[in-house]
Amino acid sequence: MEDRNNIRRIPLSIVAGLSTVILVSGGAAAWWTWHSLSPRTPIPEFPNVNDSQSVEDGSVSSGKITGESAETLTQQPSDPSVKPAKEQTGQVYWLKDVDGHLELVPQVIKLPQTDQPEEKLKVALNLLMTGPTDGDSKAATTVPPETQILSLTIESDGIHIDFSEEFGLGGGSASMSGRLGQVLYTATMFAPESAVWISIEGESLVVLGGEGIEVFQPMTRADFEREFEL
Repeated sequence: MEDRNNIRRIPLSIVAGLSTVILVSGGAAAWWTWHSLSPRTPIPEFPNVNDSQSVEDGSVSSGKITGESAETLTQQPSDPSVKPAKEQTGQVYWLKDVDGHLELVPQVIKLPQTDQPEEKLKVALNLLMTGPTDGDSKAATTVPPETQILSLTIESDGIHIDFSEEFGLGGGSASMSGRLGQVLYTATMFAPESAVWISIEGESLVVLGGEGIEVFQPMTRADFEREFEL
């Protein structure tokens, strides 16, 4: 009788604690068995975003790309994160007869993929010697085809262009004014408010053409519109 009473006096808190241990041990064993038998889902590997390169206007974040390198990246991108180089365009200005008077009209042209603005301007200005390429029969150029660009630099005070002697030959005052406007507007296609300095064979241009139109140095688009009529 005494033994039974002793058994009955086992605290309920001890019984509850033992039950918890049994349940936890059983749950842990079940979790271990399931984890060991279940196949693990592979974790996808993502590329490091810091290793990607972005191509913009012929250049990448790790350096400059020109020529064949830029063309290769554009045609055969090996990395989906690499964007094709954007086509670079500019404007070249022709003279066009509009309702009986001449106007400077722009034509959009493709420019080389380069980060050298001087090279882009040279390409555009050289087109002035060849004439319009868009098939517009009313558009024309007054820059002699034999004209050569001896040098072109972009400096803090403006754009400096040195032409060969052919630039100052032939034509009347209207032709000379148009020639000056073509060069001025084409040279400032990226920065319309820039000043342009023009020289011939290294000598600053003061008088242009046989009829002698006076040229102000430097000259902006605003100066041209104020001083010359086409």
